[in-house]
Parts: sequence; structure tokens; C-alpha cells
Amino acid sequence: MFYFIFYSLSLLCLTLLPKLSWACSTCYSAKEESLWAYYGTTLALTLLPFVLLGGLVYYLYRFQKNKFSS
Repeated sequence: MFYFIFYSLSLLCLTLLPKLSWACSTCYSAKEESLWAYYGTTLALTLLPFVLLGGLVYYLYRFQKNKFSS
């Protein structure tokens, strides 16, 4: 019974809250500084997975290279 109430309230919150919060302030800002911050953040968050994956691959490459060279 607890799970039913919990999931019902969660679903209700998820359906009603987006209607109450319209959007973030940077998405519809007319200031050029805010727009560039929005673009920069979007670019950083887009590239972040590729940088992390590349770092992991590089680390594993160096680990294997040092392991077999000894």
C-alpha cells in the first residue's frame, strides 16, 4: 500500500511540476551574456562524455603498456 501511495504521489508531482516551472531563465533570456553561457554549458556537457571516455581509454592503454613492458 505504501508503494502505491508513493508512486501515485511521484507521478502526480512529475505531471504537475513542469506546468508550474516554465523554463530556466537562461533559455529565454534576451541578454547576450546569458546566451553565450547557455551555449558554453551546452557544449561542455556535450563534450564531457567523450573526454571521459577518451581519458579512460588512454589510462587503460598506458596501464597495459606499462604492465607488459616490465
